[in-house]
Amino acid sequence: KHIEAEERKAMSEAIDKWWNEFVFQGRTGEVDEKHFIDLLEKEYVEDKAKFEEFMRRCSKSFLAMVDIDHDGFFSEEEYIDLWKSFGRDDIDRLKTITEEFKNEKGLVPISVQTDEWVNYVTSDDKDAAKIAQHAFVLGVDLPDRK
Repeated sequence: KHIEAEERKAMSEAIDKWWNEFVFQGRTGEVDEKHFIDLLEKEYVEDKAKFEEFMRRCSKSFLAMVDIDHDGFFSEEEYIDLWKSFGRDDIDRLKTITEEFKNEKGLVPISVQTDEWVNYVTSDDKDAAKIAQHAFVLGVDLPDRK
């Protein structure tokens, strides 16, 4: 889908807001990967329910930004394009993932993706979330679970 200049500007602003809210969390200066992971781990340990809600808002917010037509769903094409934008281009594997998560209308609900991601980052059962299993198949580097 072609995105007009005004919508691109709004998307850019939304992405900046997302980074500030969910990655930098109000901090200024450099945030390296170790510091970021340590911070998330600390937040998880201190208040798992609060961390779960934070991850849910983070995922919903991100997926809403990349939901180009703003309908709350990804078609197979949109889902594949999303992963391709992160450098993943094994179409057969991406179609397999779409098949796993799509509803009766053939669409992948953003709510399902959100639930799967939150389950992955908050569940004590590291094998519980299917999205993590698929991400590993695609070669997406997710942090090790302790």
